[in-house]
Amino acid sequence: MQAFALWTPLSVIVILAGVLGGVQQRWYLPAYAVLFALLIFWCIWAMWPASASGALPFDQSGWRAFDLCLLGLLLLPFLQLALRRAANPARTESSFLHMLAAAAVFWLWRMRRWTQREFELLAGIFASLAGFFGLSAMLQRLLTPNHIWGVIHIVSAPPMGSFVDHDDFAAWIGLLFPLALWRAVRPARGALRALWILNAALAFASVIASASRGGAIVILLELAAFLIWRWRFAPMPRPAASALQSPRSPSRSLWVLSLVLLLYAGLAGVRPLWHNFLDSRISLAQRLSFAGVALRMGAHHPLWGYGLGSWLDVSPAFLRMDSGLLLNFAHCDPAQWFADAGLIGCALLLALGTAYLWSLRQSGLSQLRFVILLALFGFVAHSFIEFVFHIPALFLLFTALAGLAAAPRWVANESFAD
Repeated sequence: MQAFALWTPLSVIVILAGVLGGVQQRWYLPAYAVLFALLIFWCIWAMWPASASGALPFDQSGWRAFDLCLLGLLLLPFLQLALRRAANPARTESSFLHMLAAAAVFWLWRMRRWTQREFELLAGIFASLAGFFGLSAMLQRLLTPNHIWGVIHIVSAPPMGSFVDHDDFAAWIGLLFPLALWRAVRPARGALRALWILNAALAFASVIASASRGGAIVILLELAAFLIWRWRFAPMPRPAASALQSPRSPSRSLWVLSLVLLLYAGLAGVRPLWHNFLDSRISLAQRLSFAGVALRMGAHHPLWGYGLGSWLDVSPAFLRMDSGLLLNFAHCDPAQWFADAGLIGCALLLALGTAYLWSLRQSGLSQLRFVILLALFGFVAHSFIEFVFHIPALFLLFTALAGLAAAPRWVANESFAD
């Protein structure tokens, strides 16, 4: 069961990312069913040895406040349906499935006791996925620009890699990129170090090539934060060796990594990204106007909102002028959450985030936890200008990384100096 709890969520996330980001029901509903079944069996298996001792196999008391907030958040759509506060009950039920599947992934990985070897293996897999998806996306743009994997034809807009939308692809890489950077500066020798640096460079270049404005800003901020943190907390070279001779030299690793990233970004080409900044299909003014629509929706029903998933049904009534543009999402997840869930939902979400950070602080901040938090904060920042939490593959990867960071003492002896 331990092995199933490790590999099944990872397999589900990668499969959904490989088929249009899992945005179609025929893909995400079976995947959700697998996760629900696994969570049920995991709970039964975890509680079985507790029946005699009266305790769980490991201590989870530090996460009680977070679990209560998460359960309250999962009850919100039920209350909206019961009190008839949902403008479209079917969409509210669908949103509940997304939330429940994400919570299942989080609980499965947080409740699992990780060894250091397992965690480093999984971190390496995530890091390699960044380079794999980056390379496949650039090859797809070059060889089959209108087809995903050379087979699935996309009419609406040129896809990027396995994602229909280039912003979704950039958000996927943004979640994996800090782990790719972490692996690139880990102690290694010869060709292995070069491969990991190349892996991070491919991920970085693919986001530049995608011409996603939000993705480029987030990944540059992640890179800057990582380099500053690494320079501040990286171990110093041993006295017996010079900085250029030591395989653990932070200065050499950072200079090489930075130069390779810049080289690959130049090869990928920054002209499409710059053109997208100047003339985008959806301008910044239009994004702000739709965020304003979401805020007006929330102000009209401030307590409960219009029900999760109600944006498409209710937003046209709040448009001040008909521009002919109707978006499936508000392109600002916090504003849309206020419109859908009201002040009650916002209060629960704020309490959830506060409880998560407090519980992590109590557990101690290790290197890998810091890198994962960097990815999570970058994703949240991206959500202010996109609808990344509404893409199943992205939402599941976000909660999987959050659960991984919260897992009990998977690196008990690691500190910033390790």
